[in-house]
Amino acid sequence: IFMEIKVRNEKNYDFNSKTAIVRLVDGTSIKGRINIKQNTRLSDLLNTCEESFIVMFNCFLREDIGKVIFVNKNQIIYVVPVDD
Repeated sequence: IFMEIKVRNEKNYDFNSKTAIVRLVDGTSIKGRINIKQNTRLSDLLNTCEESFIVMFNCFLREDIGKVIFVNKNQIIYVVPVDD
């Protein structure tokens, strides 16, 4: 459903990000920042972007904190934006 990657130094990357909670079909909830790239709204990324995966970073997933995760958009039930 998702895969993890490690980023050497996150500060070297230019992110346009929003904080959100993502709920997956298997019941997993992930809280983290989503790289929305050039989109101005999170919903634009989810509804109009052709890419199959979204990138989340600084994630809280079970006992893991600070992970970078690629999430398959087909596995998402809902996304709740969180005020930064």
